[in-house]
Amino acid sequence: MDESFFFQQHGLINHALSLLVKRNFGDEAWDSIREKIGMSNSSYFIQRKVYADDVTFELVKTASEVLGIQVNDLLETFGRFFVSFCEELGYKRILEVMGSNLFEFINNLDSLHDHLATIYSGMKAPSFRCKYNSDNDTITLHYYSTRPNLEYIVVGIIKEVAEKIHLIDINMEVVKTRQNQLDDIQFLIYSKNPAKARIKCHDRLRRSIASSTRKQTKNSETCNFIAPTTFCRAFPFHVLFDRDLSIQQLGHVIERMIPGFYLGDLKMDKIFKIVRPVIQFDFHSILSHINTVFVLTMKPLCPSFLEQYLQWSDVRFKGQMIYLEENEMMLFHCSVSISSLEELRSHGLYLCDIPRYDASRNVILRSDHFRHDYQMMLQLETLNDRLADTYQQLQKEKDLTGELLYSVMPPSVAKQLRLGHKAVPSKHSMASVMFCKVSTFQDITTNIEPTKLIALLNDIYITFDQIIDRQGDEFYKVETLGDKYMVASGIPQYQSTHAKSIVKVAIEMMNTSQKRGNKKLSTMLSIGIHSGEIVAGVIGEKLPRFSIFGDTVNIASRTLTTGVPGVINITEDTFRCLDSPKYFENKYLLSCLGPVNMKGRSTPLTCYIVSHQAKSPASTANGQTNSCPSTIN
Repeated sequence: MDESFFFQQHGLINHALSLLVKRNFGDEAWDSIREKIGMSNSSYFIQRKVYADDVTFELVKTASEVLGIQVNDLLETFGRFFVSFCEELGYKRILEVMGSNLFEFINNLDSLHDHLATIYSGMKAPSFRCKYNSDNDTITLHYYSTRPNLEYIVVGIIKEVAEKIHLIDINMEVVKTRQNQLDDIQFLIYSKNPAKARIKCHDRLRRSIASSTRKQTKNSETCNFIAPTTFCRAFPFHVLFDRDLSIQQLGHVIERMIPGFYLGDLKMDKIFKIVRPVIQFDFHSILSHINTVFVLTMKPLCPSFLEQYLQWSDVRFKGQMIYLEENEMMLFHCSVSISSLEELRSHGLYLCDIPRYDASRNVILRSDHFRHDYQMMLQLETLNDRLADTYQQLQKEKDLTGELLYSVMPPSVAKQLRLGHKAVPSKHSMASVMFCKVSTFQDITTNIEPTKLIALLNDIYITFDQIIDRQGDEFYKVETLGDKYMVASGIPQYQSTHAKSIVKVAIEMMNTSQKRGNKKLSTMLSIGIHSGEIVAGVIGEKLPRFSIFGDTVNIASRTLTTGVPGVINITEDTFRCLDSPKYFENKYLLSCLGPVNMKGRSTPLTCYIVSHQAKSPASTANGQTNSCPSTIN
């Protein structure tokens, strides 16, 4: 009942955070946060809908900025509020019966998560493992989570539960930080006033624990332990394995189902498959989820000597993992999930195989009365397992889709689409558009193999992409079409220096192409640039594409096709944007081409050539030499 909701980004956590802001800081504060993250006034979070990770993280970050609260302080405050929020949802009684003390409460969180996973499909919960330090009445909490920087939600929840339910004020200190994604964070929990309130238990229970410890010590001295054979009969469904997953002991029923135990050193991961939780099958992962309910099945693909026992391959074993510190082994104590006498016999089992204390024994005997309901429950449990696997695959696909979306859209536009909002078309009163073309493309295609031609263009465009990526949000590569490369500056984030920036990029592209070491490539690049008003927006639904429109785009294209090959051609509108020292830092020579006739234009447009050298290029237009050179600084 903690940030496990947060990991899967259910709308419940976002809704709770919005309530926290509204109740503690007012509706105006929430309106400011909602506006900054791009939510409309009529939008709200659906509690059972699963949202992208970015939505919740952005919500927390924005709330921290608007409210003027550090992120960790906000998360701890939210953790405290979330306990009250869960009580409002009807979970108060569950919180009260999870344990008689704080230690037991924390140890039962994983079991509660297993139950909640049936309600919130696809929920990936963190895991908690506690160690009680009896010498100083403290708790060491091992916290495992696949997501970083959310541990202060746990701090808030644990503190609130300690105060409201167990009537104790505590402190929590981080004594070990996470070193990698699979590592844990360790907290030390202790009472603020140990003289009045103890962390774990009252004196009578502590004396009982001490007495039990003394008896255990006495027994260990006399070696008066239960015999393994007796233990295997008393607990017919258990597996004992070591850190290498080698099976050391089996309950006598499971031993009958796996007779190959005596034929060699069998491994847990060779015989069983973990259905729940969805973790790697290794000792460390199991230990990090020690308080979680485990569901195992026998693998269909067993070793050759086990093929005759495939009738047990679909048997489900549900139970708990118990860590034996004295010998560093793990005990899986479980029961078999069987609902009827017919199913019992079909798996080669007998009623006497089920322990008398096991509640499933009565379920099987009374199967005729409630077989239908129980089968539905098992089907629901199986379906939940499949949903968990499907959700995991869906998350991977969703991440890949998100990466692809960010690669073909401006970040701000991609973010809006991932949030589920429509990207509203935007009008930009002034921006610059550049078309780049391999000017000698036709000559190259006749002298080069098609595969080498594609590799050549790919190499050139990858280099251009790298140049554009370094420019930030003020640049956007619109598209690549054959031998043409289209870029816009000043969108989607407006920059007053759009013309200066795009000319600098054009010069860098020209320099890069000339340094390729091939004389034929030194003059293959032609560039046309125009500045003016454009409209940008997302077109299409199945294959959405961010495009720009307007006369500025047409003129930029005409500037390229009617300009001088092998140089940078700009229009007079772009020239005016550059004709100021504050917009152009280095010296470049501009040569006037004079009026240039363009298709679709009733009057010629004055164009210029930008030279990145200190001398005027010997360029001509329409057979006439340049007549209006101008230098800008």
